[in-house]
Amino acid sequence: MAQNVSLWGAVYSAVPALTVPKQGGGTATFTDVTDTTAGASDVASGKYFYTAAGVRTAGTSSGGGGSSMQVAVEWTTLGSASNSISFTGLAGEPTSFIVLAAADITTGGTKAAAVVYDGTNTIGQTITSQVTYDGSGFSYTYNAGTLTVTGSATFQADDYRLTYTYGGSASNIGTADVQVGSGATSITFTDLSDEPAYFSLIFKSDFSTSSGYQRVISVVADDDDTCGLSMDSAARAQASWSYSYSSGSLTITSIGTNNGGYFHQPGYYQLTYGIGDQTLQTKTVTPDETTQDITADAGYTALKKVVVNPIPSQYIVPTGNYAITSNGNNIDIAQYATVSVNVPGGGSVSTDTKTTTASNYPTSLSFTSMKGEPKMFTVRLNAQVSSSGSTTYYYIVDITSHGTTTHGNCFRIGSTRRVDNITSGYSWSYSGTTLTITSSAASRSASPGAFYSGSYELMYVY
Repeated sequence: MAQNVSLWGAVYSAVPALTVPKQGGGTATFTDVTDTTAGASDVASGKYFYTAAGVRTAGTSSGGGGSSMQVAVEWTTLGSASNSISFTGLAGEPTSFIVLAAADITTGGTKAAAVVYDGTNTIGQTITSQVTYDGSGFSYTYNAGTLTVTGSATFQADDYRLTYTYGGSASNIGTADVQVGSGATSITFTDLSDEPAYFSLIFKSDFSTSSGYQRVISVVADDDDTCGLSMDSAARAQASWSYSYSSGSLTITSIGTNNGGYFHQPGYYQLTYGIGDQTLQTKTVTPDETTQDITADAGYTALKKVVVNPIPSQYIVPTGNYAITSNGNNIDIAQYATVSVNVPGGGSVSTDTKTTTASNYPTSLSFTSMKGEPKMFTVRLNAQVSSSGSTTYYYIVDITSHGTTTHGNCFRIGSTRRVDNITSGYSWSYSGTTLTITSSAASRSASPGAFYSGSYELMYVY
């Protein structure tokens, strides 16, 4: 800012700085800084600037210059009516804002209901005997954390709310206009570049006050809530709106004609909205037996969503009972805890169960003291398979025999985990009262695998 300077009786006009010689040589320049508007919170921590009073001051902002856009809310209470209103303690110079009355405004005089700064223009709505759009009667100043909004209309003595954005760049702020063709309780803005972190809505036309039904003046949505003003015989401060966003379209909806009100027609509504600088990532995960900590990768600000795949079949706990009532059906019963057999005709059959414990990962397993040669049987592992490292092993988790066909499943572990369905490679023999089941593998290192060291249960029909 330039100043008029008097030196040795001579007057110099509009001098922005003085350069004078230094003792010992060289020059020093003294610049007028009375037009400085930055506060400590506007400057990065560890950096210094000079206030309008010429005081060297350290910055306190953790975001620093060029930080991402932020949204904040401040409140103030006017003790008496005034045509200007100030909010203090702001975290940075606003890039957009809305000032909204937080109490009902009665008619009488010219009163300010809502003021919006969209990054370029400062506009508002005033109330007399009608609601009047004011596209040029409001202005604002910002200095060291304090925002002051001034207009020809009066801010009544009451609470006012400021929602504002700061940081980021001009590309973070967007505007859109929609003309309302007929009165409705919702309004939609399309072609938004992303989901807003905040928005304000203001009616850009006039309408007469009426006690018939309410009409929307202004709405604001931020991290705290969604609220606004509607008008019938008085301006009503309400929290009667909601909104939804999908694929570039933002829809704002009121609760009803007398609770939030209609979006008035004919006329325009302007939307001002802020888009954050975040780079979001979508991840897909599959449940397993371990705790998974899902976080965004380097280069992403945060996660947008996590897609969770279905639970793999090997982690499904067997439950329920399967009833066998006829012969000749090949049924995978691995998901069932029990099997009941009731096949009519064909002679008498009985069922029984046995358990045995495998040790040192054998390729054959025997069940003794059986009550008869099995006509069919199922063997399943009753222990949890655990592993570490990347060595590949194959463990038998179940085997089923229907007399002439023997098949089962083995669990492959290591760098790749999966359950393999084995249709050949298992056989059995019965001698005396002992059933012996054998895998064709030489060891657990090859398919169709070995028995895991643990308890196995046999369910058989004889």
